[in-house]
Amino acid sequence: MLRTVRTENGWVKGIEAADPRITAFKGIPFAAPPVGENRWRAPQPCEDWDGVRECYRFAPISMQSVPGIGDNVYIREWHVDPEIAMDEDCLYLNVWTGAKEVTEKQPVLVWFFGGGLQCGYPAEMEFDGERIARRGVVVVTVNYRVNVFGFLAHPQLTEEQPDAPTNFGSLDQQAALRWVQRNIAFFGGDPGNVTIAGQSAGGGSVMSQMACMNNKGLFHRAVVMSAMIRSPYQVGGIGVPEELWHAEENGQHFLSFLGCSTIEQARKLDAATIRDKYEEYTKIFPAMFTVLDHKFCVGDPMVLFMEGKHVNVPVMSGNTSDEFPSYIEASSKEDLKKKAEEIFGKNAETFLRFPEAMREDSDGKYAKVNGIECTIKCLFSDKKSAGEKKPYYYYRFDPDIPGWDNAGTFHSVDLWFFFETLAKCWRPFVGQHYDLSRMMCNYWVNFIKTGDPNGNDADGKPMPYWYPYEKEKPCEMIFMSDRPVVNCGWVTPFKEFLQEQIKKTLSIGKIFHKEWLEPIWEGEYCFRETFAAVADENGCRASFLWTPKEVLSVESYDRETVYEKGIDYLVEGDELVIPEGSHIPVTGWDTFLYPDFDTAKKAGETSEFAKDFGPLVTTNGKFLNLCAIGNPKLVTEKQIAVTYKATKKELLSAPESQLDKLPKLSAKLEVGEPVKIVLYGDSVCCGCDCSGMYGQKPGQPTWAELLFHQMEEKWQSPVCFHNTSVGGVDSEWAIENSSQRAANFHPDLVILGFGMNDRCGMEEYRNKTGRLIEAIRKVSPKTEFLLIASTLPNELAATEPHHFWAHQDEYSESLKGLEGMGVAIADIQAVQKEIGKRKRYIDITGNWLNHPNDYLARILAQVVIKTLGM
Repeated sequence: MLRTVRTENGWVKGIEAADPRITAFKGIPFAAPPVGENRWRAPQPCEDWDGVRECYRFAPISMQSVPGIGDNVYIREWHVDPEIAMDEDCLYLNVWTGAKEVTEKQPVLVWFFGGGLQCGYPAEMEFDGERIARRGVVVVTVNYRVNVFGFLAHPQLTEEQPDAPTNFGSLDQQAALRWVQRNIAFFGGDPGNVTIAGQSAGGGSVMSQMACMNNKGLFHRAVVMSAMIRSPYQVGGIGVPEELWHAEENGQHFLSFLGCSTIEQARKLDAATIRDKYEEYTKIFPAMFTVLDHKFCVGDPMVLFMEGKHVNVPVMSGNTSDEFPSYIEASSKEDLKKKAEEIFGKNAETFLRFPEAMREDSDGKYAKVNGIECTIKCLFSDKKSAGEKKPYYYYRFDPDIPGWDNAGTFHSVDLWFFFETLAKCWRPFVGQHYDLSRMMCNYWVNFIKTGDPNGNDADGKPMPYWYPYEKEKPCEMIFMSDRPVVNCGWVTPFKEFLQEQIKKTLSIGKIFHKEWLEPIWEGEYCFRETFAAVADENGCRASFLWTPKEVLSVESYDRETVYEKGIDYLVEGDELVIPEGSHIPVTGWDTFLYPDFDTAKKAGETSEFAKDFGPLVTTNGKFLNLCAIGNPKLVTEKQIAVTYKATKKELLSAPESQLDKLPKLSAKLEVGEPVKIVLYGDSVCCGCDCSGMYGQKPGQPTWAELLFHQMEEKWQSPVCFHNTSVGGVDSEWAIENSSQRAANFHPDLVILGFGMNDRCGMEEYRNKTGRLIEAIRKVSPKTEFLLIASTLPNELAATEPHHFWAHQDEYSESLKGLEGMGVAIADIQAVQKEIGKRKRYIDITGNWLNHPNDYLARILAQVVIKTLGM
């Protein structure tokens, strides 16, 4: 037995597994500890060690939420130990081998665990590699960084380490694959016969590694389990990489949440503090996943797979029957028809003719299918019809799963079967389950060895023949309770329709509604203008921005509910009226204004964010409800969105192009040269309180994302865009941090958006902004500037102690003293002031204090877009 092995860094000693013919090496380091200066860096080379390293136990799991706390199916299933060792020093892998000599050249399996890239670890008991190793395979399970430790993006990281700015967890996996190439022969493995495999986020990791062409030669087959998670009813989904600049925004928000302004400061914090703050942070803000950094990740792995832009190897992929169902939720057949038109457009009638489309399962869920199944079959059949010669094997896992919780074939339950580790599970599995598991493991090992899953069972009898999945011969392996069943038939017209729909949605990419970017002062339509359902002594009524000619729709802010004219709302002149008996939830001003200090203080103590402000007295002597700070849904759920035709539009402050004041930028745009743009401002520039920033419905992108999208659409020049904004800071802070957050990028244009937190007089604000420009130009003299006083806060917040309204209406005017060649102004305040003459602040706010809602954020983007000549 190979109990002691010499690796490139030193000797390691393993321990006999339950079967003494297998040696388990646990906790072999494959990279330097990612701590201190190595935090948020690509994995660094492992240092050599003296003597023999005892590899008897799993190394600590990567930093994540403590497992085993609570009660859900995964905690019951395998996240059972809250005392498991956890450490930031986590880059270790494990090897199971049955080889007796280093010359045996056994095939190799490299396994990546799942957990949404937020948690998970190789020490989970279902991942025991012994049963696979008994079949003549060297098994390697890899630990990697997850969550903020594995996928933080930040402008400083991009600037300082451009070759590896983010995706550290993916780079850990890649480093482990390279370690396998250099070392696995010492364990009796064949570096020329490596299969990478993973489930859920681990399967997504396999897709990511396949999509990285630098990995060619590191592996030769791939298994993607329960990971192609897309739906035929929507664009995008789990596994779509986030744009780098958008991920950088999220990273900056997190550092601010930590109380840090630089990566250096954050690297000095202990790992547990960062973990705990990240848990708190992701209750409000998006979590961190794979980033489109154009280094490791160059695109959506699913799209790249469809286009053939990936490491080309045989693939096995499948799903469990009950996981991640896709469906259309509708209140009636009429509502289903409307939603089908939104999803399928001109093909809606075809969809509605299918009996399966009209079938209601429960709770208004129509046309229920397994989206993963549809996605895999779509990709496999499309590649084979394109002449791809590699085999692709599809399976569906559909046995009865025992247990008091009646969990069905839930996401991940098939892991027990593929690893043949059922004996470690609490569920009362019986003989047929063990028989099925044995054959599933056989199929898997055969594929690992040869790229073909077929072969004999333990008794020497052939197992049911598993054919590759092809469009002309769509064969699937169904793992039933008592046996594997091969189904080689035809795809139903309904599923064929949905598979084609998935192909279309993969091609579309991210959707931007054109209405988001159409200026409010142009055209006859007004798209989703917002109104607050707040009643006073005159009832619940609010003014339109323009005189309505025809109201087309009145919806809840999240687009989940459509309201009916005459019952839920009325139109009286220039006002929208919500009558008694309406289904629109109406509230009173006491929701937003407290009568006295004590009441406001007590309410604020329940909000993590309101505590930072304390009771804020208003001009009318009452106190603002600040609980919405950091939770915009508390305000926007009281708002509705109205789309209508206007009789006539007038906006005296409609902006004009100022591109002539930015000659250097204009010259580059004229010839299509690449341009670099930095948005540097406060919380409004961060994107607070756009629904998309918080992952809330309707999911509108931040105004910066809308701006960037329009730049990509309208300009021939490639655009490198960084949003380095930070919430809660003022112009003095901006000056102090100008080099790191703006100047060091040497941008062609800096969009400056500070002032919300300054609350100083006009001259002082202009002076600060001038100093900020000078500070940036000192480092980057060719940079030009677009100045914005981004928005106006709640006019009620005008008294002690914070003066949120103080001097704000002067700032747009004060910036005009800086205007000239190389400095332009986007006068957002002028537009908002005109809107304020016709609409209340509560109608356009996201947090009731100083952040715009989706509607006002769109207007902000539209003004900047127009100013830049788009």
